[in-house]
Amino acid sequence: MKKPILILICAILLITLSSCSNTTAYSAADIEAVRNGITAKTIESILLDTFSGNENIKVDYRIETQARATQAYLIATASFNGYQTDSLYISGTIDFSFAGDIDNNTFTASTYTAVGNLKISSGNSNGVDTKIEINETYASASAIITEDEITAKVEIKHIPAASITIGNETKETEAEDLTGSKGLPPSGGGSTGDVEVTQSAPIPEFLSESITQSTSSAIKAKAAEPEPDFTPEECYEMYRYLGGPAIKGFSGTTENHEIKASILGNEITLTWTENDGIYTYTTTSQEDSKNIALEIIYNSNDETYNYIQAVRGQFDVYHFDAYIVTTAENILYDESESSWDGSFKAYITQRETEDDGPYLFNNIASGIYHSDDYATGIFSFKLDHRSSETNDNPDDFRSFNPDDVEFTGLSQIEIARKLIAAMDDVATTMTTYNYQIAYTKDNNYYLFPPKDSYINNPEGAREACIAQLTMISSNWNIEENLIPVPENIQ
Repeated sequence: MKKPILILICAILLITLSSCSNTTAYSAADIEAVRNGITAKTIESILLDTFSGNENIKVDYRIETQARATQAYLIATASFNGYQTDSLYISGTIDFSFAGDIDNNTFTASTYTAVGNLKISSGNSNGVDTKIEINETYASASAIITEDEITAKVEIKHIPAASITIGNETKETEAEDLTGSKGLPPSGGGSTGDVEVTQSAPIPEFLSESITQSTSSAIKAKAAEPEPDFTPEECYEMYRYLGGPAIKGFSGTTENHEIKASILGNEITLTWTENDGIYTYTTTSQEDSKNIALEIIYNSNDETYNYIQAVRGQFDVYHFDAYIVTTAENILYDESESSWDGSFKAYITQRETEDDGPYLFNNIASGIYHSDDYATGIFSFKLDHRSSETNDNPDDFRSFNPDDVEFTGLSQIEIARKLIAAMDDVATTMTTYNYQIAYTKDNNYYLFPPKDSYINNPEGAREACIAQLTMISSNWNIEENLIPVPENIQ
């Protein structure tokens, strides 16, 4: 009988980092970088991209009628998520108001105003709160209004002297005609009143396998002669092993009920259904989703989603195979930060490489998930060990085989739920304080703390990880009382 492979992942730090405030601040250098980057040409790029179908900009429409029977406003709210122009990274929203007339079900307008509440950074700087106000100027807007949908087309033609407030400082840009007038092709753009639009669905965004650009895969320790850092492959595989969600968020919409995606080295197809603004995405064929299967339930009414992810495959760096099921509930979107935040759990089982038998119980990892325009990652702070050995017979092991004949006919997600139930039914034999951040940024994967940094010092690891979060992304703010301290974990 093969003995179980039991790996308890512990993050240990070589350096002590002082804890930092959870409030985001920006310096004079941050403001100056944004000030230098925003010109009339930059605003032109933003406006043209807004109404040309950019995948990182979502535009929703609604109609507001006035006292006069034929007078109305077409309100367009543009939400920026992962959007970049020139050297600037932009998140937040711009509200456009097109003043025009309605004739039966047709709306037309020739002018617009706009107010943008954005967070802008120059890449390495913190996001700076930026407000853009555009006075009335020229556009061409039209819309067809039906019982449950607005089909709109917009072309922005002119930028007036825009007022731009960066932090607490205001500047003005020159008025100019746009060099290129682009518009959103006629398509379903929004709903009238409370009627739901069912013809399209938000598109989930996912992490890739890309690690080729990694040159340094962990924050370098400042102590003398630290141990070597994690390799790029170790960072990527640890993210998978700790059950890091493959989802980044949502961007754009599609009318296609089949969504092709590349996720952590796997090509999959998702299908979706919608009911009262709740979208359910699932992987399709049993065979295609064998290595990675997903179920996402996204509630567009309150911008939250629940998530199940089953990953199966070889972990070459660690020399074993694993079957890992990740769950996350009520991942909430924060519009001001363009970020998704919530808790996750990962049910980890493993077996010897190329063994075709069952996977042995290992750990249940718990932590916090975060994704924004800058980084996606997990802060794992707890491992509940589920011993694979039974108490009555050391030669018997608690195990799970997703290929068992008893699961014939079940979807991969239904099988994943069987593992969750099985591991939840086993008592915790030991808890390990696993304060570790695994994340991806600019297509590279990283681990923090560095190797052998805080040996037998979980309190120091906890403090260092909390301080490190806002260094990874200025939007990654966690209330410290949400991170359990070792003595409070039973």
